[in-house]
Amino acid sequence: MTKNEKKCAAPPGQRFALLLNLGIWCLYSIALARGQLNWNPLYLLRQTTTLGFFVLGVGMEMTLGDIDLCFMAQASVGTLLLAKLFLIGVPLPGMLLVMLLVMLLFQCCVGAFRGWLSARLHVPTLVSSFAMAQILSNLYSSDEALLLDFSLNRHFRAVQTPAAVLLSLCAVGLHVFWKKTYWGKYSMAIGENRAEAERSGIDTVRVITVVYALASVLFSLGTVMIFLVAPYGSSNRNTDYIYQSLAAVCLAGGLQNDRTCKAAQLLIAAISTVLLRQLLTAFGMTSYEIIVEGFVILLVFFAQQNGKKEQT
Repeated sequence: MTKNEKKCAAPPGQRFALLLNLGIWCLYSIALARGQLNWNPLYLLRQTTTLGFFVLGVGMEMTLGDIDLCFMAQASVGTLLLAKLFLIGVPLPGMLLVMLLVMLLFQCCVGAFRGWLSARLHVPTLVSSFAMAQILSNLYSSDEALLLDFSLNRHFRAVQTPAAVLLSLCAVGLHVFWKKTYWGKYSMAIGENRAEAERSGIDTVRVITVVYALASVLFSLGTVMIFLVAPYGSSNRNTDYIYQSLAAVCLAGGLQNDRTCKAAQLLIAAISTVLLRQLLTAFGMTSYEIIVEGFVILLVFFAQQNGKKEQT
């Protein structure tokens, strides 16, 4: 293969991820045509909107070459704070506004701190995210949970369209951030080679801190959506969103800082992940959901490794 052909060829793992997406959509269409699935657009919109914010945030952090295990701990604490506000009598619209501001501040501080640990102190991301996840998950007793008594559909239907529009705007903003801003280009350069980025004069500490803080804004929006989908607050819940988000990023071909992974691909992959879970549920394989998502992550990783060997 010539150099020009290598440049035009799809990056490692991208073709395999595309095949996985097509396979999921084909299986879903077949099951739907045979009546094995019930068409529920509200469910798809609800799950995709909730998952989409987390997938975009994880995608941002992965451009730095980092894998985050802490974002769902942040979200779980956020749902507990939301529940406490609701129980003290704050009206729902006012609660969402106040909580969104509180969550933005809280999540940005946590994200910026983790970014600072990674950039300034060179703490491995896996170590810092796991440590912060343990700290946040145990801020309250692990058995503390608040179940709220209000109608899920009534409140979600009021925000489902604005939430979907907001998710689309966030995806557009992320695309502009990656393609048109120095911050986005610097983050990709850091993900490819942090040492070389530092030698070229990039302020890696500032860039990493800002990217983690911006990703935490997306996590805050996902936290609000989780609370609207399930009116239940706990400091230790929703951990399966970690696997769904990582699987979705892999389905987008974005594992290991793949610079061609675009925001639109992340949203399509989020939809594919939701469809995959619905397929597994329809076929009575609910207990195997996380296992299947783990295999998706491994398969894309191996496909990328083999693709890189072929290119070299």
